[in-house]
Amino acid sequence: MPEEAKLKFETTNPLYPVMVRFGSTIHDKSKQTVLFWRDYLRFFVHPEFYCPDKPQELRDLISEYSQRTRDLASKLLQGITRSLGMEEDYIQKAMDLDHGTQIFAANYYPPCPQPELAIGIPPHTDHGLLTFLLQNGVGGLEIQYRGQWFHVNALPNPIFVNTADQLEVYYSSFTEQG
Repeated sequence: MPEEAKLKFETTNPLYPVMVRFGSTIHDKSKQTVLFWRDYLRFFVHPEFYCPDKPQELRDLISEYSQRTRDLASKLLQGITRSLGMEEDYIQKAMDLDHGTQIFAANYYPPCPQPELAIGIPPHTDHGLLTFLLQNGVGGLEIQYRGQWFHVNALPNPIFVNTADQLEVYYSSFTEQG
């Protein structure tokens, strides 16, 4: 995406349906010793599809990818709810997922002039139900399990599916009741 096109969508408002950021995402560097160094695109893709019109190939690809991941998420959620002894469409209906928000985000970690001062993304959990992560064969992803961090080996063309905060809350509430 050309620089002038990026600038059109650059914002710090997390509710804006199309967001582009590049370079460090920390604006007051005087108060930070580590920079969160990444470029990213983020689009709301459901229930309404917000994506720049150009390039058309990107728009078409994101539209198809978003539909396929939404379909896969629906199937995974059906399996999860069945495993909890509930009707398979319980979460789908309870959370009105036909009208729920789906976000597409792509991160790129460009070379940093001071890599000793930079990380891509700080430790975090994801909001929502499920997060689909596609890795491009480059390492760097880490997961935390029972308080310990583990490096995820870079694999060719993997898709990682993470349970996110809302699903963890749902799951915990049902397993505590049962």
